[in-house]
Amino acid sequence: MATSIRGEKHQTKTFQEDYGFDTHQQSTDSYASRLTNFEDEQTILDDMDDISLYSIHSQSSDDFDDLFNIMFSPSSISTNFSGLISDNLQPSTIEDIDSSSTTPYSFCDLHVGRIPGSITKHQLWELFPKAASIEYKQGTITHSRIKLGYAFVHFVDIKLADEAMQSLNKNSLRMENEKDVLRPYPVDSSQDKIFHKIVFAKRDLIPRITSFLFTILTYPFMLISKYLNKRSIIENGEEKDEKEIGSIYVSTRINAMDSKFYYVVRNGKIWFKPIGAHKDASWKLFGGNGFIDNCKTPLISLSADGDNILAVDQNQIIHYAKSNQIICQVSFDCPTWKIIESRVKWTEKWFNMDGVSLIVNLFKNPILKSLENNRSICMSHKGHDTMYYTDMKGKKHPDPYVGVTTIYTLNNDGTRIFFADPWLQNKFENELTTPEEGQFIAESMATSGSTLFLIQRARNEFGKEINKMYTRFADFDSIGSNPALRATYNINNNIPLIRIIPSEDWIKQPDISIQDKARLTKNISILQIGWGQNNRQLRVQGQNQYGQNGFYFKNIYEKQWNFQITNDIDLSEEEFLSQLIPHIGFDKGPQITFDYENGQLQSNLINHSIKNIILEKYSHRGLNERGLHTKLILIFENNSNLSIPLYARRGWKSLIGISQENIWKLVIPLNYFQQNQFFIKQILEKIFNNKSRHSVYVTQTQHEISITNQFFTRSKFKFIFKMKTQ
Repeated sequence: MATSIRGEKHQTKTFQEDYGFDTHQQSTDSYASRLTNFEDEQTILDDMDDISLYSIHSQSSDDFDDLFNIMFSPSSISTNFSGLISDNLQPSTIEDIDSSSTTPYSFCDLHVGRIPGSITKHQLWELFPKAASIEYKQGTITHSRIKLGYAFVHFVDIKLADEAMQSLNKNSLRMENEKDVLRPYPVDSSQDKIFHKIVFAKRDLIPRITSFLFTILTYPFMLISKYLNKRSIIENGEEKDEKEIGSIYVSTRINAMDSKFYYVVRNGKIWFKPIGAHKDASWKLFGGNGFIDNCKTPLISLSADGDNILAVDQNQIIHYAKSNQIICQVSFDCPTWKIIESRVKWTEKWFNMDGVSLIVNLFKNPILKSLENNRSICMSHKGHDTMYYTDMKGKKHPDPYVGVTTIYTLNNDGTRIFFADPWLQNKFENELTTPEEGQFIAESMATSGSTLFLIQRARNEFGKEINKMYTRFADFDSIGSNPALRATYNINNNIPLIRIIPSEDWIKQPDISIQDKARLTKNISILQIGWGQNNRQLRVQGQNQYGQNGFYFKNIYEKQWNFQITNDIDLSEEEFLSQLIPHIGFDKGPQITFDYENGQLQSNLINHSIKNIILEKYSHRGLNERGLHTKLILIFENNSNLSIPLYARRGWKSLIGISQENIWKLVIPLNYFQQNQFFIKQILEKIFNNKSRHSVYVTQTQHEISITNQFFTRSKFKFIFKMKTQ
């Protein structure tokens, strides 16, 4: 939301909070204000210029602060506030204001803009209990693809409005935080200062001089490149009419969208248009000719997110490019738009780690191919649009400059998720365990900003359609697998930039209530709508209880689903769940985790009181970064127990392809060290030397599984579990 006050002096103050809540206190003496934010097309003034420059360059740090702010500029008295007239504010009253007067005014209106569609008028009254009246109007789907609304809140005294402004900066944030009931990590306000110091810190003199000299040396080449790109674009004028393709609200294999453009694959070529363009604007060929090379290899699917776009050709080869070097000129009032500049460079060489890739690519094919018969293949890019992520302690880790690019793919039976990172030479050999201990069967997958979204539909015993959905924030860096980034299992660590692991687990999303004529497709999307992983919007295409086409949507950590009608979209019967599928509920994949009991402990501590040792939820795949919840459980004679999570992550050898071995760690929860149980205290002291984290070797043979500590002083331990007979 953004709020503006009409009142006393000719000054503007901006209050910006971390959760995307922007407050503008605007006072006027002889002018009203107009809204020039491109987000809500309903509030664009008629007297604005017809043509706007729609630039897709990476923004500076100052641009980040104002990216979604409402910007005000002086205009004549005849221009109504924000292009809208409040019923409680007469224009003649404004005209009588003397600009030299210092007398306080007895009226004041607050214009509240960018209100999320989930907020009701009743909640606005809770925010403004001293208001005389509230005029609240719901917006439509805006260019940023978020349903927004606006309101005029009338006060009889400007002091009451000012008090409301101060209260709004606190109470509304608290209200929105309460909605994020699914958020798995705490909110630490002290992290904001740390984050800004890291992201917006001034560089030292030598790096600044080096950057300046580099800019001067490369400037002539940049001009030549721009000239060549402009020539190629002018020569190609092929377009498709909007009605020929239609509107895009949810991504599929042949339709995609990011924060800047819509993309589609038609006739083997990529077409695109800016999200900020007129709704009837035509589609143009992406990258000049719509292909990824001059050979004009036909394309069959695509995916886009952040600054990245992915395309798969008919040979199943994956190509990707950056879309942040495209500048378009768009109009809000007419369908005409132009490509001012377009620099798109496609690459099929996936592994590009600086220095290392030059050597590795000589011996290993760098071309990345999609998995055979995969259910989904999705691009993800986390960068300046998301700015940071928050770990499980609440620490914020910025990544606006380098960014994190990941391609995720869902295998042919929907039970396994593989991912590839440009800095990983092993392509799709990296895996994230699916929910429900790897037994969840996903029909389709969507990703954005390192966040995955899965859906499964089924019919219960009565034939009624049911659904299950999961989300998870996970990439190579956040799960702790990148050995170049410091990470710790110590939850008490407060040092900035040291990541707390394990990372966020799978979150079961509230199911969508299917009543009357309502039903869902498997077409889902997840969209970046702000900084941090809490700013993601989920979408599921389908029909509401009246049989109207549209999509269900909500914020990732909120519980309430909303429905947006899209009458300009036709959905075929093949998109919906068949009536012929068995009425048996949700199907499950094969079991991949097993429990091993009656383990043996070999240690120099001869006498111990352990009754049973269990290795719980162990997978022979060795995927224990988070999703499998593997534990070593020691049960004592008094039936008390010590439950120790067993985690694994990659090391340097695995990163460059020398070895597939993981780095294993037993992490004893700190609360056990506070207990007075004799047996637990004895084991912690004698076996684990009163240390909470232990690096271990996990080896597996045909006959047994063993867990042995790597480093020891007084005690060396080895846990042995016999393999189960087939």
